[in-house]
Amino acid sequence: MRVYSLAARQFAISTWIAAGVRPRTGPPITVDAFRPHDMDGAALVYICCHGLPNQPYWYGDRFSTLASAAQVRLAKLDGAIAYLAGCYGIGPMSDALLEAGAACVVADRDANWSGLFLPRGSNELGRMFVAALRGGATAARALDVSRRGYGARHREARDAELLATMELVGDGAAKANA
Repeated sequence: MRVYSLAARQFAISTWIAAGVRPRTGPPITVDAFRPHDMDGAALVYICCHGLPNQPYWYGDRFSTLASAAQVRLAKLDGAIAYLAGCYGIGPMSDALLEAGAACVVADRDANWSGLFLPRGSNELGRMFVAALRGGATAARALDVSRRGYGARHREARDAELLATMELVGDGAAKANA
């Protein structure tokens, strides 16, 4: 399965572990250097960047702007599944991925956390999601399996909130092509 990954540099290691591929990072990537067509042909787009409510951007370390929704719309995602491990992924950036041709997007509609070195929070959930996709699950099934697995291991209030605010938009029957 071809995976495209982008992360704020501070989340590079935990994102690498979660997504299974080394992410491009920002910095050094900035909005001026972001190349949306690098996502073309990916079966999975895995993003762990900062987000702000209703903002059409992904941000890197110190909230440097990495990519805009207008840029993401230029990609040719052809049914890819997208997982956004950053805050406030539901909104302009998930819409841009769907407009670029993603079959579905799994993202948070609120704030979350990802872990700097080991996958924590949304990156830990993402790691389970990716494993289920690699096992042949549909996106909806992968999200269900990863939610249950995460919920069985984590019982604090912020964990319950993460599970309650992660959503799938688009076609939950989508599968990641090999």
